[in-house]
Amino acid sequence: MKIAEHFRESGMKVTQRSARERFDKLYEDFKKKEKEESRASGVDVEYDEIHQALTNIHDQIVDRQEEQQGKEESEKATAEEMRKRATEKLSETK
Repeated sequence: MKIAEHFRESGMKVTQRSARERFDKLYEDFKKKEKEESRASGVDVEYDEIHQALTNIHDQIVDRQEEQQGKEESEKATAEEMRKRATEKLSETK
């Protein structure tokens, strides 16, 4: 993992697992905070650099999940069409 390597080069004792666990904790806290802020309408909140970075990461994760879901749906449709064609050819030969 490049992130852990970067921290190790700068003198910190970091493993891939500790970096992943720390990110997961930050991301979960971010999602909880976002939910709370969306419920509290009319609240003016200032965002720091970490929040902005997590917002960008969250957007990328959501985009990737939507892309992956679209791919899976496309693959399912293709597989269903292939099964349909195969059964049609099978019924023709009988």
